[in-house]
Amino acid sequence: MDTTQVDKLFHAIDAMDPDAFVAFLTPTGTFTFGNAPPVHGRPAVRELVHGFWQSIRGSAPRSLARWRPTPTCRH
Repeated sequence: MDTTQVDKLFHAIDAMDPDAFVAFLTPTGTFTFGNAPPVHGRPAVRELVHGFWQSIRGSAPRSLARWRPTPTCRH
């Protein structure tokens, strides 16, 4: 995932936009949030994150550093 995609993912999370967030997942992916049981598929993930985001006012994350692959790194 390039840095533009990472920025878009973080923006989806910061905006508490469940549709934008699940667009980063495969349709049949599994998502585990904290110590909750895993959920499977975009609709279930959307419901989980939407419910969580409805229970909080927001978040204020900040990026302190970002790892970038170099030509000698395999990714």
